[in-house]
Amino acid sequence: MIQENIAAGPLLISARRAQNMVDGEASSELEAAMRTLRNGMLVALDTADGLRATTVRKVLQILSPIQTVQLSAGAAEFQLRVRRSGLEWDRQRVNSE
Repeated sequence: MIQENIAAGPLLISARRAQNMVDGEASSELEAAMRTLRNGMLVALDTADGLRATTVRKVLQILSPIQTVQLSAGAAEFQLRVRRSGLEWDRQRVNSE
């Protein structure tokens, strides 16, 4: 639904109009469309967070205690590696500029 709002809704029309506007001129239509899109994205993120939390709770109910510890340790290790990789990527990007 959010994708449809971007592609076919007032946001696209307002964005096209904004291209022809004078610098500094604000479009209330564009701002309203952006607020609507932002609110829709927040709802989608909240829904996704709820789904993730529910899924994790159900998976943990199925696993044995040892498996739960192994899953938690694996998830923590994954997060740390992703963070480390992101920091390294940032360092490389800054050094190449």
